[in-house]
Amino acid sequence: MKTAAKIVRKVFSAAASLGFSLLLSVYISFFALFMGAYELPVKLLLIGAIPLALILFCLRLFEKKAGLILLVLLPVIVGGSYFVYYRSLDSIMEGPLYQAPDVEREMFAGKKVLILSPHQDDEMNMLAGTVGEYTRLGSEVYLVYSTNGDALVSADTRWTEVHNAMEAQGIPSENIIFLGYGDGWRYKHLYDAEENELITSSAGFTETYGTELFKPYREGRAYTKKNFLEDLKAVILDIRADIIFCVDYDAHHDHRALSLAFEDVMGEILREEDYRPTIMKAFAYSTAWEAARDYHKSYNLGATVNIYPTDYMQENNIYLWQDRVRLPVQGSVLSRGVWNSPLYDYLSAFGTQKVVENSIAIINSDKVVWQRNCDGISYKSILSASSGEASLLNDFALADSSTVNGDMDYSFGTWIPAPEDKEKSVRMEFPEETTVKYVYLYDNPDMEQNILELKLSFDDGSSVLCGPLAPNGSATRIETETGAVKSMELTVTQWEGDEAGLTEIEVYPREQTAPFPLIKLCSSDGNFIYDYITPDKNSTLLLYTLGIEDAIGPESYTLEVNNPKCSAEFTAEGISLYCPRGESCILTLSHRESGEYDSIRVYCMKNAERLRGSFNYAVFEKYQNSLDEQLRRFGWVENFSGLGSLAMLAFSNMSGA
Repeated sequence: MKTAAKIVRKVFSAAASLGFSLLLSVYISFFALFMGAYELPVKLLLIGAIPLALILFCLRLFEKKAGLILLVLLPVIVGGSYFVYYRSLDSIMEGPLYQAPDVEREMFAGKKVLILSPHQDDEMNMLAGTVGEYTRLGSEVYLVYSTNGDALVSADTRWTEVHNAMEAQGIPSENIIFLGYGDGWRYKHLYDAEENELITSSAGFTETYGTELFKPYREGRAYTKKNFLEDLKAVILDIRADIIFCVDYDAHHDHRALSLAFEDVMGEILREEDYRPTIMKAFAYSTAWEAARDYHKSYNLGATVNIYPTDYMQENNIYLWQDRVRLPVQGSVLSRGVWNSPLYDYLSAFGTQKVVENSIAIINSDKVVWQRNCDGISYKSILSASSGEASLLNDFALADSSTVNGDMDYSFGTWIPAPEDKEKSVRMEFPEETTVKYVYLYDNPDMEQNILELKLSFDDGSSVLCGPLAPNGSATRIETETGAVKSMELTVTQWEGDEAGLTEIEVYPREQTAPFPLIKLCSSDGNFIYDYITPDKNSTLLLYTLGIEDAIGPESYTLEVNNPKCSAEFTAEGISLYCPRGESCILTLSHRESGEYDSIRVYCMKNAERLRGSFNYAVFEKYQNSLDEQLRRFGWVENFSGLGSLAMLAFSNMSGA
């Protein structure tokens, strides 16, 4: 009986110890979840809680000798598991640079490029991996920032960060321009203010300023909306770039302000000047900062993906994902491990913004932008309407809004005929007699306000009945066959909603062409490829083209493989590639007529590499936000500033819970 009682007491004592340890583990787990699982001390406790519980249980349940043996074995087991785990992570996070062949593309060569960015780091959100490709191939790149970035740190700090990041990518300091306006505002945003209303920035400034490190574009300009628009227009006309990249309307009010201001002044330029650049709009959040954290989904870098469940971009509704222009990135800056990529170093230069924390979302095998055509004849045409504001129809602004705060009020920039108007018509007088090949119409982006049918009539007697228009406000293209005409009239015949109308009318005498020719080899799932590692001896590759309409095949393209053990041929599915295990080759595809080409390196893995790689990626997929990754992402290993990041993240998670 005494022995049985002793055993019961021992089991009860061990169970109590185990229960206490498990409760401690549960408490730490819930605390870690509540805090966002970012804090390093919490993670260390969480990692040690379960082994601690097992050790206590064994010590109380068994004799001291057996408990001591288990006490030694458990750390060995845990330590060995962690060694394998971290070796798996390291093999992915610290992989080698791509062995990608250099490709000289016409689209990047000999251009004058202007990148309009609200803050010092948004140019990387928009174009990480392409900026250096422009400079490598002899293009002249200008960076213009609408703000000094001085809301939380000094303008000098922001200047130093962008200078360090861009110097490494071949952009000289004289090509980096700060307009000198505020990064955020105290009472209302500058763009929301009256034209001549003086506004104070969040840093307490009321006029553009520079420092010993830099001078603004125009110093001493009062912070008014009028001055901001004038300075933006002036710098665009001073540079007169061949191609302009500008941030589009997204979640941040400074981004929204620059996007809206750019379209305001670009509308004026198109009406007043004969300057017609290639214009690209890009998002800094949904395709970069808040994009899918998918850097290590496979051996090869993935393309930017649409994070929305719709086929249109929900920031402003008007851009369809299928209409995006995909830009290849510089293969030499890509790596099997994000920490070894030069792009990771460029992002790390913006230390105050912690942009590098989102590197596994920002860095992809392509960057996506949307082209805005501006060479139509509508901008210099004269507009009149039976009711409503006709001038909104050729002002270049698509998704317009009266405010940069809150939801977009689509009706603000939309021509809406009066309810009592029986005609509901717009007349456009062209600057000279012309034929009309295409008319692009943009519906009110409000999904509940739609034009279902309308009629286009020309002064040569021809007419076209069309509709419904795309309800999200993207372009509805209408093909026409007119003679020489001087005017066009549009009449709305059916609609739904009280504010059905149009944001823009574009008229083109000829077919619109792509901004540049491009061919890019893709994997079977559509990702751009540069240094392609495949687990299969037989692969099917696809081709992305822009400005080249020819079907893929030997009539239009040539194929070359530099390894006699490998082969490639055209098939109905695309390009069939054979590469034996352990072999690599350079595959080059060339377009016969244009001379455009793409060249990639292909390597087929050995069986042992396949097994090891599959295990490594499984580990990374499961523990993507691991302790080791947090150490590096927040600078814990490299500098002591990681403590500040952890504290800020802890506070933001607690305050937002």
